[in-house]
Amino acid sequence: MAAENQDTIEDSIICYICHRVYDDPRILPCSHTYCRKCLEETALANKDQFECPLHEGFTVSKNTIESLPINRIIRHLINIYGSRQSPIECSNCHSAVSEYRCDKCENETFCSKCYQTVHKPPVMQKHQQMSANETALKVNFCTSHRDEKVKYWCLTCSQLLCTDCILLEHKAHQYNLIPKMVQELELKITNNLNNIQMLVDEKLNQAIECINEYGNIADSYRKRIQDTMSCLRQAIDEHEQDLLNQILIVENEQKNQMEEYKLRWKYEPENVQMHKAMLDMLLLTKNYAILLNGSQEFEDYVTRTNDVLKQTSIPIASYYELIELDQLEAIKKYIFHCGRYVKTNNCLLVRSALKQHSTQEHSSDSTVPDIHVALVELTSNEYPNVMYLPKQQRQKRLCRK
Repeated sequence: MAAENQDTIEDSIICYICHRVYDDPRILPCSHTYCRKCLEETALANKDQFECPLHEGFTVSKNTIESLPINRIIRHLINIYGSRQSPIECSNCHSAVSEYRCDKCENETFCSKCYQTVHKPPVMQKHQQMSANETALKVNFCTSHRDEKVKYWCLTCSQLLCTDCILLEHKAHQYNLIPKMVQELELKITNNLNNIQMLVDEKLNQAIECINEYGNIADSYRKRIQDTMSCLRQAIDEHEQDLLNQILIVENEQKNQMEEYKLRWKYEPENVQMHKAMLDMLLLTKNYAILLNGSQEFEDYVTRTNDVLKQTSIPIASYYELIELDQLEAIKKYIFHCGRYVKTNNCLLVRSALKQHSTQEHSSDSTVPDIHVALVELTSNEYPNVMYLPKQQRQKRLCRK
């Protein structure tokens, strides 16, 4: 236990930055302590700003470091630790380093040779030998009776007393032996510190639990949003493709019909040119007899062709128009008001919200909402539009003649 406490003290007095014993320890508002020199040097290298390495985001400026309070607890621990680590001079020879002390020779330490010399008499051999580094009970003398050692603690006055004190000035007061009071005080302080540690650990665990729950809730909401938007995009993409396919079909039908009509008259200009060329040749060669004899053939061609032209009319294509597409703009504006992430007025525990959210998810067969049903409800209430019925109910003709 003593070795464990020693390690704890050593860890408490080592600076996180320089990894040495604190020199002028200064405590930050975030409760972390560093050497003043470490604070100033780090700030100087970072544009006169010191950012606490143990508290992300917390900074202090260089000109406020000097006014930071001294961590007096740490400084006191350093003083105690330093006094215990310093070599102790032998109380007898004053030349060698002390190695031992005893339970009876108060405030006295001895080197190995002096201990044997001093404790050689039989009466001294009953003293119990201890290491010089082992803490001995410090002897204090009474302030009122200077030759008397204090042995008691006055419960009424809260001060140290000697035997004479309890017989004279503090005769009617309540008192107790110092070792017993120290034992009770140690137990009380230890229990209080343990309770504080337990409460702090509980708060930290709650904070960690809440942070994890916040992350779980956020991840769940992200998944719901992504699934919903993905389904919505899929529905829009399918609807877009349906519209484009229908337009393409109508376009091809109309073009094919017109191509057939065009094909009917594609070669007729050649016949006209051939008859014109024959006429020009006859006139050029002055074969008027042949021209007169063949005039009936010209007239028959003209009559026959005129009859066909009169009987044949250009195909009339059915007219299609795109309707109700402008309502998509109104629905787009409405979508931005759907699924808003807002703060509620209910001050519920996060874990309750998460539990309820998880229950809702597991109670459904699928985490993906039925986007068609949602669109049917939307269009039937505020934006009536048959285009957004479920696909199996929707009419294929989204364009009309």
